[in-house]
Amino acid sequence: MNIYKKGWVLLNKNNEKIVAKELIKTKDGEAWVIEGGTPPHKPSSSGRVWVRLLDNLEHNREFFPTVFDLKWVEEKEL
Repeated sequence: MNIYKKGWVLLNKNNEKIVAKELIKTKDGEAWVIEGGTPPHKPSSSGRVWVRLLDNLEHNREFFPTVFDLKWVEEKEL
């Protein structure tokens, strides 16, 4: 299932839709599993993404999408 919220879709640097539970890596190569996120709430915001460690279901974090070369795009712009 694609990560979609309030008319926004999460895309990678190749403009491909991100799927929940997908393995993603930071720009430094650190591996995480994406769980979801929050799209931007104002023009100057980039939103957030929620991730967890691959081997630890309890360790959750929230990052800016740019940490993973991701971006939120309004669905109407696709």
